[in-house]
Amino acid sequence: MMKKIINLLACFFIAVLPLSAQDDCKRLFEPVAETIRKTDALTLSEYFAASVACDILGEEQTRSKEQTRQIIQKLFTDNGDVRSFTIRHCSGKELLKYAVGNLTTANGSRYRLTMYANIDNGKIKINQLRITREA
Repeated sequence: MMKKIINLLACFFIAVLPLSAQDDCKRLFEPVAETIRKTDALTLSEYFAASVACDILGEEQTRSKEQTRQIIQKLFTDNGDVRSFTIRHCSGKELLKYAVGNLTTANGSRYRLTMYANIDNGKIKINQLRITREA
């Protein structure tokens, strides 16, 4: 009987702990998600590292924080305000996290954003950003 209880508890922790880690990761990225929802490229850029490896709609290049902000601003300007942004998946190790989210703009364009970030004193610094168009 005791063995069954131990096995049941082990199954519970195996099932619940990964969800807790993903929730913690999503909480960490929530301020970033909120700035995206507000269509605020300037505040979003505060989360960028000094240089960002970008893959924006198939164009790959390492860019400065300011260049990345300008690209995001142009994306927002060309497509209208953000209608919705939802983080669909989030994971990583203690000091390196990534988040994948779906973005829909006012003109109906849909994008997938993937952000990789270093965590420094509990703060996110996005060092890789990928944006692809969704069908």
